[in-house]
Amino acid sequence: MTFDEEGFRNYMQEKELAPGTIYGYIGHCKKYFESHDSISAKELIEYKEELQKDLKPQSVNNYVNALRAYIRYKGLDISIKGVKLAKRMNVENVIDVKNYHKLIAGLKKDNDLNGYLIVTLLAKTGTRISEAIRITKGDALRGDVEMHTKGKMRRIIIPACIKREFAEYLANIGENDTLIKCSTNKATTIRNIQCRLQRYGKKYGIPREYMHPHAFRHFFAVNFLKNTGNVTLLADLLGHTNINTTMIYTRMSVQQQKDELESAITW
Repeated sequence: MTFDEEGFRNYMQEKELAPGTIYGYIGHCKKYFESHDSISAKELIEYKEELQKDLKPQSVNNYVNALRAYIRYKGLDISIKGVKLAKRMNVENVIDVKNYHKLIAGLKKDNDLNGYLIVTLLAKTGTRISEAIRITKGDALRGDVEMHTKGKMRRIIIPACIKREFAEYLANIGENDTLIKCSTNKATTIRNIQCRLQRYGKKYGIPREYMHPHAFRHFFAVNFLKNTGNVTLLADLLGHTNINTTMIYTRMSVQQQKDELESAITW
């Protein structure tokens, strides 16, 4: 069996999977077919076991999910279980306010408007990067947008400060133009944003683990909750179906837990 990339891509597009998911699934399946010319339950289990030697459980599950999708596409009667993940009790690698302002100050000083817009939009809306790159000028002016994401429709609210702060920029782009663009002034990709954030981190001395798109979604959630205490509204803003998913932001990070423990032990 050879890997049917074109057919698989069309299948995923028809299923309305996000572009980033399609890109990732194709890459993971290609990797499998580099060393396999068929798919069977036995081969999949052995492949999963090999992956577990070098990858974290979540990364292994990314491969498993990609192969599951390909199996469905091919109509094969094969199943494979993912790796059981330990339940996360806190959120880590959230950029702190000090480093956030350090990053913003650097981008402003260097007159990097697009970089400044990327960081601001992520940090002040709590959107996933796959959502942020689809937000248009019209959405920003209106203050909200309904978007199909994660298999459902959800409303993203865009605060008025975005419209005010980037008024001059908005005045010079079309109504249907996306806010975030690449260096050639065209619509950008998730990968492009990921690489840019890593470069910004190196340039402005921000820890590498903070410089990924989802860190700013966490930043938004932690600080919104700190300022409002409204976990129900936060769940709506983040697009969480289950409020238990949102409750993670009410818990301290491991380092915060350690600091609290050290200060509490006085006996």
